[in-house]
Amino acid sequence: MIGGLDSIAVRSREAGRSGGFYLETRGSRHSRVCFEVSAGQSWLWIWEPESVGMAFEASYSDS
Repeated sequence: MIGGLDSIAVRSREAGRSGGFYLETRGSRHSRVCFEVSAGQSWLWIWEPESVGMAFEASYSDS
């Protein structure tokens, strides 16, 4: 059973634009690599994999 969740990584090609939305609506912290956004008791990390030499791959869900 999962008792809690600390953070969720969200890949983006436009972290600045995505993070800007959360900065305006919820408040966030920004670093060179990602935006950290409070989501209740958890954090969303919006980051650009390409900024650290990794390939961007979209997430898909079957549901």
